[in-house]
Amino acid sequence: MIPELLGGRIPKTKVQMEKYLLPKIVDAGGDLSARWYVEYKFKHPETNQYVKFREWISSKLNTRTARYAKATEFKKTITIKLQTGYNPFETIQINYSISEAFTEILNLKKAVTGKRTEVAYGSASKIFLDWLEVKNWLHLKPCVFDKYKAQMFLDYLLLERKISNRTHNNYLSILRTIFDSFFKRDYISVNVWKQFSKLKPKETNLSFFNAQERKQIAEILTKEHYQLYCVALLIYYCYLRPAEIVRLKITDIDFVKNQIIVKGSQSKNGRTQIVVMHPSLVECLKGLDLDKFPPHYNVFATSKRLLPSSTEIAPTRIADAWRKNIKVKYNIDKNIYDFKPSGVSEALESGIHAREIQLQIRHHSLDQTQIYLDKISNIAGQVFREKMPIF
Repeated sequence: MIPELLGGRIPKTKVQMEKYLLPKIVDAGGDLSARWYVEYKFKHPETNQYVKFREWISSKLNTRTARYAKATEFKKTITIKLQTGYNPFETIQINYSISEAFTEILNLKKAVTGKRTEVAYGSASKIFLDWLEVKNWLHLKPCVFDKYKAQMFLDYLLLERKISNRTHNNYLSILRTIFDSFFKRDYISVNVWKQFSKLKPKETNLSFFNAQERKQIAEILTKEHYQLYCVALLIYYCYLRPAEIVRLKITDIDFVKNQIIVKGSQSKNGRTQIVVMHPSLVECLKGLDLDKFPPHYNVFATSKRLLPSSTEIAPTRIADAWRKNIKVKYNIDKNIYDFKPSGVSEALESGIHAREIQLQIRHHSLDQTQIYLDKISNIAGQVFREKMPIF
């Protein structure tokens, strides 16, 4: 349907054509010193006479090519809106500033999205709005925020905040979605963020704990921070994510079937799934004496010792505890979440099939798991050496 819209090939009824005249580009004969605009006409509901509406092209575009490109973009956007029922006389005139518009959309997102998405939108929006405040642009209407301001913000993210390409792409996606909501409400006539391409994510280097390091950490944590030891095993055997760990409730752990229920409200993909527990993990979790606490308590909740509580801590508290008790104290430079690739690597090396790993790691497809496995190892392992027939 959209290609037909863009090409202007949707059949228009006589009634539709009577209501409006399609937009045209007015370029002042190519004179860059004059104002260019895109003009369309719509019949006034009371006088039944055509009224002109104009979208002005920025005079900051100082070449004909740039102005024609922007004018063509405006023309396509207006055509789509007219052919899909837009009526400028029925549109409520919004005087929101960009800050007020963001508040409105974020409140709507909060009502329909999960906690993880809400946090992501809130974080990206805060950084964007803080940047606007520094530029003294918070008072601007959304329609005034143009491509050049957007480029300035993306440059700021890369050059000053030094974010990764992946984080850059996440911010771009969030801003596109928010400005799409502006577009649907006629706060803007074009979504400037759609003019930017995502960056190619850089290959991340995975770190692994070898058997000697795992033994050393087990000896330290079982004596000094037992809860953190259990967290490490959850990551190593069940591949749980930070947010999933801090949202894990006592009632989610089934010691009869030796499995953990990861609820959709807690997980990244929004799906309720089950992971199995290794006997070592079962023994560790039983050492927490969880039967002494109400079943609705979070397993790892208090900020310092990660003890069960009815509150929920931020996912970063786990990394903080690891940094304080392991990285700083024992000069170990690896992160606690490096136990995930370590666990997957050991599973692969032990001959566990990729399908079993996929179910435990909860990837949506075997292809996704294979991509992850390729990052961990691209050479044959011990199973090949042991099972390959003799020449």
